[in-house]
Amino acid sequence: MTDRDFIRQDNNYRTLKAFQKAECVYDVTYFFANKFLQKGDRTIDQMV
Repeated sequence: MTDRDFIRQDNNYRTLKAFQKAECVYDVTYFFANKFLQKGDRTIDQMV
């Protein structure tokens, strides 16, 4: 991956590698928080 791949000027943030990785982290965190923590726990809101 070159710097040009990471910082592009095409105005489409969904194609950025950083956005795609952040979205994966969010999805895993959301799944974990809703599966393993009790409903109504403040930790769910803080994590997500």
